[in-house]
Amino acid sequence: MLRGETIDFVEDEFINIDTQVNVFKGIPYAETPVRFRPPEPKGKWNGTLDALSYTYSCSQYETIDLGDTFEYGEDCLFLNVYAPNNMTEYLPVMVFIHGGGYTTGSSMAHNYDGIPLAAVGHVVMVTINYRLGALGFLDTGDDASPGNFGLLDQVEALRWIRRNIRAFGGDNSSITIFGESAGAGSVDFHVTSKLSRDLFDQAILESGTAVTPWSYQDYYEQNKVNEAFRLGGLLNCTTTDTQQLVECLRQVDDMLIEKTVSLNTIRMGPTIDGVFLDESPITMTERGDFKHCPMIVGFNRDEGTLLMPYIFPDLVLSKEAPFIDKATFNQLVIEGLKLYNPFVPKILEDAVKQEYVDWSQWDNDTYDFFDTINYMFGDEPFSCPSLKTARAHATMTSEPVFLYFMTQVPTWSVFEMNGTGPGWLGAGHGEELQFVFGYPFIPQMRFAHGPMTNEEKELCVTFMKFWTNFAKSGNPSREDSSSSPGVGDWAWPEFTVPGLQYKELAVEMSVGQGIRADECAFWNDFKVQLLTTLATMDQAELQWREEFSAWQTDLEQWRMSFNEYQQEPYCEN
Repeated sequence: MLRGETIDFVEDEFINIDTQVNVFKGIPYAETPVRFRPPEPKGKWNGTLDALSYTYSCSQYETIDLGDTFEYGEDCLFLNVYAPNNMTEYLPVMVFIHGGGYTTGSSMAHNYDGIPLAAVGHVVMVTINYRLGALGFLDTGDDASPGNFGLLDQVEALRWIRRNIRAFGGDNSSITIFGESAGAGSVDFHVTSKLSRDLFDQAILESGTAVTPWSYQDYYEQNKVNEAFRLGGLLNCTTTDTQQLVECLRQVDDMLIEKTVSLNTIRMGPTIDGVFLDESPITMTERGDFKHCPMIVGFNRDEGTLLMPYIFPDLVLSKEAPFIDKATFNQLVIEGLKLYNPFVPKILEDAVKQEYVDWSQWDNDTYDFFDTINYMFGDEPFSCPSLKTARAHATMTSEPVFLYFMTQVPTWSVFEMNGTGPGWLGAGHGEELQFVFGYPFIPQMRFAHGPMTNEEKELCVTFMKFWTNFAKSGNPSREDSSSSPGVGDWAWPEFTVPGLQYKELAVEMSVGQGIRADECAFWNDFKVQLLTTLATMDQAELQWREEFSAWQTDLEQWRMSFNEYQQEPYCEN
């Protein structure tokens, strides 16, 4: 037995709704986890369990203050259910997986409150916690700590939902999983994993996939054991034996572990563990080895601004974007490539510039390269992996795929609290969340987040209906399976190859074709071919080519300097 509460939801200005939602917070879906071990299903309890307040968030170091006061700990495998009251039939279920780079985040945050989606879309909403960082993903390459515990937590939550959601009025044969950033990456891993494919029916990916370089890389896979031992060395768990390493790390404070991971940039994330994932998701996606189901895939126009506050910390509170001159641009190209490419040859740097630079402005000392860097930073990790996944599903399944491109620049960024924060992130990473979850209709977010315009509030309603329509019909423009596709602003055609149509999500809705097609042909195809060719080159030949290229650059600079010297006046003896 569970005790929840019934909440009134009244919104007569933009939605004309007066209804009630049953809310159950902090439901345990698994037993208290054993560190570096898979989750165990939650057993029965005696009597009635209160589910009236949010519970622990999983241990983590860096957090974004959204006006919440969290308690952190390892006993964190809980979920929350938001269900319309007085249902007359079982309703479609939506399960949200939060983002945060597999190291931060919590379903206990008010910005993921599921009441507006449940009320507006008439669906059953569920949000889940899962282990993060080293506690969620430490992989020693053997049974000592096989990794992917955070993903296995999600699997256990999905099993719990399949078994139990009818008790809350949910249809356990109609489950849509959706997530943002690492949450979207997690969703795509479930689409790929044979362990969890059958635990849901549809998927929505917001700015993340399993094939993005921050979710999975062969390089990460090859170095996961080294990263485990590097963490151990920093925490005085120095050993060459994996069992001893894990036993030592079990004695270390959980928050200290996560702090060490964060401050030392130790990569912790999905790996090939032989249980959840037995093969590269890139290989599986390329050959169509994934769940065939209806999908929404999308990304935002200014994804690349996510990194900018870290690069320009002095401008975090500014309303004006940084000015990026040519010298800074050249440096940022190299640094950006190093984030996701362990090997950055000069020819790759030159190829990126060839793709992105407006050469008519290259010699203009007053030209601002901010937009150029923004698009480059956004395409490799977000836009192009999303398009790669959308293309794979559109060409290798008979199920519909719907692509979105969000261009709405919000009045207040999700990274601004009470008017404090960068005011130049544009339609950046994560900005769609305030529309998907309906921030103006969440009381706590009305105080913590800046006020929205009336147009933005109406856009919130549109976002929520698109997402819940999809949960109900498999098509974001249809309210249910018996209704006709929407027209006008509600028209959202399927993404097909070669059609390449997408929905632009903004106050001014439109349908477009071929978004980021040129740039993503570069990242998804040309770059891969280029690095493959370089990898097969003899090392001596590669070094010679690099040195020759550098010599050519030096020679050109010398020629320019010599020409300038020849033009200078001189005196005869």
